Amino acid sequence: MVRTALVTGGSGGIGSACVRALAPECNVAFQYYSNEEAANALVADLEAAGHENVLALRANVTDEADVEELVAAVTAEFGSLDILVNSAGIMKGQSLEEISAASIDQLISINLVGTILCTRAALPAMVESETGHIINVSSTAGTHGSYGDPVYAASKGGQVSFTQSLASVYTKQNIFSNTVAPGAVETDMFPDEWVEGVKKGYPLKRLVQPEEVAEAVVFLSNTTSISGEVIEIDQGKLL
Repeated sequence: MVRTALVTGGSGGIGSACVRALAPECNVAFQYYSNEEAANALVADLEAAGHENVLALRANVTDEADVEELVAAVTAEFGSLDILVNSAGIMKGQSLEEISAASIDQLISINLVGTILCTRAALPAMVESETGHIINVSSTAGTHGSYGDPVYAASKGGQVSFTQSLASVYTKQNIFSNTVAPGAVETDMFPDEWVEGVKKGYPLKRLVQPEEVAEAVVFLSNTTSISGEVIEIDQGKLL
């Protein structure tokens, strides 16, 4: 039976790489919010490659009703929901002194609350089928902190502890929860003014590629013995 995956933030750099990586083996629905053009282009690219099992859905991951409708649409279209990849996220690149209260709320709402709401909505289908994989896209900032963006780090650290909490409850029901924690990834989300300086700190003198994160996501989506773990994807930079 073909499994179904839902990827949030699917029109973004990491999210779209996950959609592309999962499409050969799964039905894939992905959530986007504002970039309809990128979402439609991704669907068109995959359909041209022979993958007609891809569905783009607009939703706000911070809105409970939107999230419930999102999950209902996925299960109505494909009949199941077996893999959830919480990839929707933003960063501000601001110090604690610089960041506004509104930006703090936005970071926590999208990065952490969105992850929680989407997981809560997806879990009933996984519990019913007695199998599932939840993969949260965090960051090395969430496991080691961030000099330049502490609120982002806090939101990503919350994803890690949320993952571990899920694993402690649901692994016994064959629902595996894990985190991928990449370092700086070459996407539009990473501030341009940081890029060249950050590259110098990586062993390979380049940023992590979205496809490298997607490889780990696909691996975790097929595991039957790993749960509650964090896979850091940073070329060994933090060793």
